[in-house]
Formats: sequence, structure tokens, C-alpha cells
Amino acid sequence: MEQIDWYEELQDFLLSYFNQDMGNIKEALDTFVENNDISYKNIVLNSLEAFKVADWTSEQKEQFILNNVFINFPAIKLSPLEWIEKIYILLKKDLNSQEVEVNIELFKKAIGVAENLIDEDHVIKYGAVFAINEAVEVLKSISKFSKVDFIKVQERMLDYYNSSSNSSNIIVKNKDSEPTPWYTSEYSNITWKFWNRYRKYLLETKEWDSRTVDGLDISTEGILRRFEYPKFKDDFDIRGLVVGEVQSGKTSNYTGLICKSLDLGYNLVIVLTGIHDDLRSQTQIRLDEEVIGRKSGEQSKGLIGVGLIEELQIQCLTSRYEGGDVNSNLLSRVGVYPTEGNPLILVVKKNKYILEAIRDYFKNKTHGISMLMIDDEADQASIDTNNPESIENEEYNPTTINALIREILLQFKQRVYTGYTATPFANVLIDHQLTHDKYGPDLFPKDFIVSLITPPNYVGPNTIFGTEGHPILRTTKDEIQFNMNEEGLPTSLPNSLRQAFKSFILSTAIRVLRGQTYKHNSMLVHINRSVNFQKVLTRLVHEELEQIKIYFKYDDNKEQKDKIIDELKGLWEDDFIKTTATICGPNNENSWDEITQILHEVIQKITVQMINGQSTDSLNYKENVENGLYVIAIGGDKLSRGLTLEGLTTSYYLRSSNMYDTLMQMGRWFGYRDGYVDLCRIYTSPILIENYRYITKASNELRENLKLMEVWGKSPTSFGLKILSNPDLQVTSQLKMKDAFEVTESLSFSGSTSQTVVFEEKKDIVEGNYYATLSFINDLGKPQDQKNGNYLWHIKPETILEYLNDFSTPENALTVKTNLWSDYIKEQLQQNELINWTVALMSNQHENEHSFKVASDIICNPASRQYLNRMDGIISIGTLLSQGDEFLDIDVQQEASKKIKTLRALRPVTNGLLLVYPLIITDKFAVDGKKPPIKSLDQRIIGLAACFPYSETAQTINYVANTVYIRNND
Repeated sequence: MEQIDWYEELQDFLLSYFNQDMGNIKEALDTFVENNDISYKNIVLNSLEAFKVADWTSEQKEQFILNNVFINFPAIKLSPLEWIEKIYILLKKDLNSQEVEVNIELFKKAIGVAENLIDEDHVIKYGAVFAINEAVEVLKSISKFSKVDFIKVQERMLDYYNSSSNSSNIIVKNKDSEPTPWYTSEYSNITWKFWNRYRKYLLETKEWDSRTVDGLDISTEGILRRFEYPKFKDDFDIRGLVVGEVQSGKTSNYTGLICKSLDLGYNLVIVLTGIHDDLRSQTQIRLDEEVIGRKSGEQSKGLIGVGLIEELQIQCLTSRYEGGDVNSNLLSRVGVYPTEGNPLILVVKKNKYILEAIRDYFKNKTHGISMLMIDDEADQASIDTNNPESIENEEYNPTTINALIREILLQFKQRVYTGYTATPFANVLIDHQLTHDKYGPDLFPKDFIVSLITPPNYVGPNTIFGTEGHPILRTTKDEIQFNMNEEGLPTSLPNSLRQAFKSFILSTAIRVLRGQTYKHNSMLVHINRSVNFQKVLTRLVHEELEQIKIYFKYDDNKEQKDKIIDELKGLWEDDFIKTTATICGPNNENSWDEITQILHEVIQKITVQMINGQSTDSLNYKENVENGLYVIAIGGDKLSRGLTLEGLTTSYYLRSSNMYDTLMQMGRWFGYRDGYVDLCRIYTSPILIENYRYITKASNELRENLKLMEVWGKSPTSFGLKILSNPDLQVTSQLKMKDAFEVTESLSFSGSTSQTVVFEEKKDIVEGNYYATLSFINDLGKPQDQKNGNYLWHIKPETILEYLNDFSTPENALTVKTNLWSDYIKEQLQQNELINWTVALMSNQHENEHSFKVASDIICNPASRQYLNRMDGIISIGTLLSQGDEFLDIDVQQEASKKIKTLRALRPVTNGLLLVYPLIITDKFAVDGKKPPIKSLDQRIIGLAACFPYSETAQTINYVANTVYIRNND
């Protein structure tokens, strides 16, 4: 092997796996072993052998290692040469244990044949995964390919389709959370009878748009591929979290996931539905329609919902009626257990006695059972709020619900726990390492966190609170406007609530005129959690409504009736006409004459219901599906999470909370409002609007980090998460944050090295950055210095700012954006900082086939970096920098053994460093002994890294971080 070959391959190996993002050395090597084929492992092993016998001094070899890894060698008590010998021995041991050798030429031919077998119509109709599996099945029948690794063929082709198609049917792979082996080998062999039945029900019965159903198919498939196939693996423990928006369709998602899991062979599904019976009953009714196919709890065998399409075998021990949970008495009588081909589903509340009954029922009877647990509202009741600091003490036990969930999980050898929530703050803050001798590991979503994409017609926090003021928001004063008696109970209704009530009448009437006569219409009134307050308020609203009904019913009340009509007309003219024109455009409003003709009919249908634990009222939307339910729902806690108010148009909300999750869950107005979003109104206080706006910002940032975790191919145990905090608000309750850490970070780039590892693939972007870089380097003139083959210039900040202005970075790169760098540099220049800059054009010391001429006296040898992930026209790599690159302009020789943070502190506050990397991005798989550049990629990509000194003048911001984040940044 020529020196250039082993040099580049070994450098690529070290940079890719022993970088600053690795958890530890063993984890890095395990990641390499698990994610690369035998041919590439042999290449690395050969490179290590060539390095060992290279005609270099020991000092030169040690310096090579130090330049290309992020390891504190004194801390591990090994010299660089001792360490690399250990790596060599471990890798050789792994290769010796594998008997199968990959035939590269045969593999290449198999790929070519499989590509020709792809049916592009099937790609469009059924998705790339289906079409690829179909092609590979044909490939398997060709005898000369009998020794080919077909899973690798599928993976290579999936990579190709991920990078070359914008189809929404593409499944994206992760490095840390790749599909389990069954996904690529068995997917096309599975009969998806439950899923296909549900899909047909959505399309034909519920009349969903096909694109929406396809989106549900893709999102549930993205979760399912993280599961294990029960037929393939005897023992597994998968724990994950799915994050959606409030009332955005999470139930549809886990319903689809349940159907696909049943098809996969999971024969026990336990759905935890929160703590209120209304929500449990609502969920049971939904699953009766969409999974089971008959009314649970009834002797009649009559079919409903999906059952009318096809009757499939499935058992259910819970019922749709109040008190329909399981209990120990029921379970002791039935003796029904899941079997292959006859699965069992339980829909239960998170209640001590119910969960104990389930635990006891399945004790020592779990053989042959593959269990999926869906934890709806996973941040409610499921979180352990006891203090783990006393874990060594025998008195420590998790809180009851958390302990029972964990205990139930441990009873099954094949288990998957999947939480669903719109407010994942408490879940991501669980200690990822916490475990218990009896109850096992805590419910940290160690295997995956999936952030669902919300459809464009979803009216959520970003729609309402993401701007300075949405047209449907109406500010009102707080509770003080209520006239109260000495017991703190209201004696009359404030004018703002009266106006909200009239707004509800108008919105309902206009919906009727729009042809939505038999649709449900709801108004929410949520002011105080006190049941007594709600009782009195319900009485006052009911009296107001009944009085208006009387005015419209009898002719002898003409004066009062005319007064109300005038008030309604004034609200229509001053509010509804303008708001509808703003949202829908002009000429969309109905005439006032049309509205007055149906006011009496609308008002007579409106009812008032109190929804709390002491009330017998119930929102019976199902029983009123033919005529539509027009209801004013007054309540507190039961209206603050999970329960859906169908056709909600008017919300009067004044209840305060200082917690992110509680406030967000109280936002029952979020959801889908097709055909009437312009008629919706939210009456609330200015301070609550500001709080919602801040929480929306924090939620968006967390979701962006979840996307970044996906793009980088990381798992929740390797990618730390943090949540933007606020001095006046709490992320969640203090008890739920017991494992969290408060961290203060620079709002800027103080003391950081910021590097681009995510790149757009669009040709115009790649070309623009490439030619902007050539122009920039040429304008700098002859290099003023050269170090390790890299070219250096010392320039003023104005030149840096001009270059950054011409350079583009992807939107989803979060903080690594050149415009943010520019803003920070400008701010620090005002403090007389960052006034001196060094630019380094990074070039390998050895010429290669990709070397190119930058200027008359500059030949650049691009560095190779292996890609991690490709999705939606974006490609990412592991790391851009080699160790030592960020210190090219300062002397750290005497401090070389110290931590990175200590070395960064040596940079003068006046000095910045910009590193410019021409790159060749290579495939993961070796061909003919080398990892080739990705052919479908324009290989003129430029990476940038900016190294900033610590600054005392930089602004800071506070976060709450999880234990993974703290470990990674220790």
C-alpha cells in the first residue's frame, strides 16, 4: 500500500471515530465495528499495519496521532503509540472472529442489477423501501449472487434513494438508531393486514386526503423501524418517545403504530391514557373504531369502524364505558391471554390499582408474549418524582405509577415502551443512567426520540404565538375583573366573558351558513381550578344563556332581543368582518341578514356543561354526531390535558401557571380548524400571551435539537439535550427536574470553535460557496505563513465579514450559520475584541487525485470526510476539524496535555481564527480497497470553522440540561 493510501485512510478513520463528539474510546471503536463492513475494516487494519512499519520516528508517529484524535492520553494512562497498538489488537481480534469475506466485485454487480430491477412506479406508489425489497427478492433468486450480503445491498440502495429523491416515502437511516436488521430483510414479507385495514378506513370512511394518510404511513414506519421483530430476537428492551404538538394527531399516529405492531407480531398492547376516565373512555372509543372493529364492553358482536371493512381477530378486556378499566376481580374471572394470531389490547388509566392488577395478572404468564406499551401523555404521572440521591438507601423507591410501569415492563422478555407527549420536557430530563434493583432502568427514551412533523393546516403555538399578534387573539384583563363575594366566588359575569359568549354565537351561526350545520361547536371557559368557582360560574353562564334564549323565543321581549342583536351586529362589524378579511381575504363574509335569520335556531341548541371530577356532565360528541353538539364547557384540570373539545371556536382562558408543560397542555385551542380558523377567538391576558410566546420559542429550540440529533445520526444516550429556561417560569415541576442541571451558556460564540458539519447539496449553493472561497483566497494574495501544509494569512475583520456575507449555510444548521458569526463579530468589534484574524486554507500535506490550484502559488489538497447521513438535500459529516487545527495560530506546545477548554482560554480576546476546508465527502463503503467520493454529490464543498476566544462581554443565556448533555460537556 502506498504511503498516500494508508495515510489518508488512517487519518479518515481517526478523525471520524475519535473526535470531540465521541462518548468514550470503547464506544467510538464499537461504533466503528458495528457500522462498517469487513472490507473497510481490513483497509483500516492494513493502514494501521503500514503506519506501524512506516519509516517515521516515534516522535513523528506520536505527533500524527495527536493531530488526528481528541484524547487526553495522560488521563487514560497510555502513550499515543501504546493506545494505537491497543486499537490495532482490538480491531484485528474483531476481524479474526468473522468468517465471511465480502466479494467487492460481486457486490458492485449485485448493486447494478438491483438498480435495474427497481420499479420506479412502485417507488412512487408504495415507497422506496417496498420497491427496493421487491428488487432484492428477485436478486436473491439469481444463483451467482447467493453469497452476496443482501442487507448491505438494501442499505446501499436506501442510501442512494435517500440522497437522490425528494419523495415523502423515503425512509432515512441513522447511525446510532439505524433500522434493526429485520426492517431491510423482512419488511416486504410481512402481511400488513391491520395497517392496510386502518389505511382503507382513513381513506374511505373518514375521507382523509391520501397525502395525509401517506404522511401517517411514513411517520409510523419511521418509529416502527426502531422496534425489534419478535420472531427474530428472543429478548429486547426498546424505549422511545414520540413528540407531537398539542392536539396535532398523536392519537392517529399511535393508532397506526399499534396496527403495524400487531402486524409485526406484537400480541399484547397496553395503552396508558392519562389519569382521567373521560380521556380513557375517549381513547377506547377511538381504538374500538380504528383498531378493534367493534364496541368494547358489549355482548353484541356488531361491527363498527374498521370492522366493517374486514373483521380481524383481536381481544379487548377493557370497555368504552365509564369504569371500563380492568381490575383484579375482572381479570381473575376471564383468564384471557394473547396468543399468536389472537392479540390482546388493554386501554387503561394510570391508576395504582389498575396497574397492580395488570402486573399480577401477567405474573409468570408472559411466555410467548411480545408487549408494546403506549404511554399517552407520557410526562403525566409516569415520571419518577422521588429523589434518587438516596438510591443507596433501602428506603428509596420510585413513585408508584412510575414503579408499576417499570415493573410491568420487566415481566416481559420482549418489550417496547413508547411514550407520546406534546410537552417532552420532563421525559428528556430523566437521568439516562438511573436504574433500580427491583424496577430496572427509569423511563428515559434511550433508543429514540421522534419529533412528528405537523401538517400545514395545523393551528398550533407557532401559528398563534409565533408572531407579535395573531388576528384571533383577544387580550383581556385577569381574574380581578370578576366581582367576587367574601368566599372568593364570582357574583356576576365580566363584560369580556359576555363578549366571548357572543363571539361563540356568531362563529357558530356563520359555520352553519358555511354548510357546517351538523358539525360540533365548542366554547372553552377555563379560569380557576376551584370546583366551587366552576360551579358558580356554570350557574351564571347558564342563567345568561337561558335569558337570551327566552328573549329570542317570545315576541314580548323585542326590546331586549333587539339590544342583543345590535351587540352581536357591532361585534360582527368591528371584529368578524375584519378578521375574516385578514385571514381569508376580502368578500368571504356572510351578510348580516343571513346571520340574523338563523340566530334563534343556533342559540336554542347551545348548552352549558361543567367538566370536572365532581360533575356528571360529559361531552357526548359521539352521541350527537348526527345533529352536532353546541356546548359551552366550563372546567379546570379535566380540560387541561388530553381531552379534545371538538369544533372549538371560542376560548376564554385566564388560569395562570408558571410551568411550560402545564400551560402548553392547557391550550385546548390548538388543533385543526379547517374552514373556520377565521372564526376562532382566544380571550386571554397579555401576560399569558407573553408566556406562551416564550414557551413556544423554547419548544421550537428543543425540537430543532431533536432534528439535529436525527441529521447527525445520534441517539438520545449520545446526544445531550437542553431546554431554554426563564427566570419567571419553570420548565416543569421541580420534582420532575430532580435529575436536571442548570447551565449558563454564551448567547454568542465565546470560547467556542464552531464548525460546519451539515451541507446543502444544491448545485447553486455548492458553486456559490466554492467560487466565493476562490475569490476570497485570491484576494488575500501570497500566503504569509505555512504550517503543516496549511496556508495562513493575517487580516482585518472587515475582510472576514465580506467573505461570510457571500457564504451560505443551511437553515437547519442551527447556530452554525455564517450570518450569526458575522453578527457576533460585529458585536465584539464594538468591545475592541476580534480585531485581528488569521485565515488558514487547510490542505493535506500530500497531493492526491483531487488536488487543485487555488492561486498561482497555492495547490490545495482537499481533506476527505466520511458522510454520516443524507436527507432532504442535506448531507452531514461527523467532524470537520482535526485535533490541533483550532490552535494553528497560537502556541500550545507547553499545554498540550490539558483539556480543550483550557487550551481555548489561551486565545487572546482580540484574535479570531477562520479555517477553510475544501472537502471530498466519501461513501461509507469501500470499493476496490478505498472509500470513493459520493458520485451523486458535487465535490466542491467548502467547510468552515471559526475559533473564538473567551469573552467577558458576551451575553449569556440559561438552560436546563439533561444528564447526557452534562456528561458530554464535562
